[in-house]
Amino acid sequence: MKTVGEKVQKERLKRNKMPRSHIYRIATFLENWFKVHGNEGYCYIFEKTKTKKDEDTLKLEILSLDPRPITTQVLDYVFGAVHMSGTLEPLNAYSDMIGTKNPAYKVFPSPFSPMNIKGIVTKGVTTKGTHRNEEMYKKITLKALDIIHSVPANVGIFCSSYEVLDGLLNSGIALMSDKPVFVERRNMDSRENDMLVSDFKFHSGKKGAVLLGVMGGRNAEGGDYPGNEMNTVIIVGVPYARPSPRIEAQIDYYQKVFLGKGKYYGYYLPAHRKLSQAAGRAHRLLSDKALIVFLDERVANKFVSKDIPKWIRECLEFIPDSEEMLKEKVKTFFGIHR
Repeated sequence: MKTVGEKVQKERLKRNKMPRSHIYRIATFLENWFKVHGNEGYCYIFEKTKTKKDEDTLKLEILSLDPRPITTQVLDYVFGAVHMSGTLEPLNAYSDMIGTKNPAYKVFPSPFSPMNIKGIVTKGVTTKGTHRNEEMYKKITLKALDIIHSVPANVGIFCSSYEVLDGLLNSGIALMSDKPVFVERRNMDSRENDMLVSDFKFHSGKKGAVLLGVMGGRNAEGGDYPGNEMNTVIIVGVPYARPSPRIEAQIDYYQKVFLGKGKYYGYYLPAHRKLSQAAGRAHRLLSDKALIVFLDERVANKFVSKDIPKWIRECLEFIPDSEEMLKEKVKTFFGIHR
């Protein structure tokens, strides 16, 4: 199969076409399957999923549960390596998972002026499953709108899932916003998404706009929004994954490898990292002045907040469930910079 696939690729190249070959991909997949068969660091999943056209289909995949076989191919053969990011904390967990030996840790103070960062966690709202209902979505939507209407330029709203995103839309956030709302959708191709983000950024020079997306998505982790391209980030929920065979496999594997840390490393920490990545989208340049609002009271819990980067953690303020106080905090922060 692989030989036939390679012939197809060569023929396509001769015709100046992309060297795609479905036969080659299937052959490579089966080859990898046999290579890792019996290895506890991998699991095999057969699940229902959706196509780009939102049609039901089935998917067979091999899931790697451990990055160390890849990372140690580099780390074991260098004298030293520097790993640097604003979202690596907790550093010991990061070190465990990528397989560094004899690591030295250093956390540097934030280069941002304290006047340019404000973090708020508001009580009274959460996307926790037992509280997730129409009334809660309306309450979250109204708080988000209070923020949107109080800030001078672009706002990014990153939700814990598409279900939560749809809950905000169904509660009328796009209809009631005084700024145009650009919505990230499931199965958007890269070209569609690039156009969406470009249109959103264009409004930074006007009265501002809202980008509504999800944590863990390309706009919450891969995009940069300096200056007024995003001067407020609203985080809705904590992106804990739904229970699934892949999540259970990851937890079970880490439980064996890291002795009792399975659920923390395999379930909680990935969600906290996604939350941190999204929260940092608006602070890209030293001159950036941006507000970060967490609309989920669970972030006030030390179990969550301890995993948020120190530069955000140091500026966090926890406020009660008060519309007036939230609006006042937002207006006061931006009033400093007018």
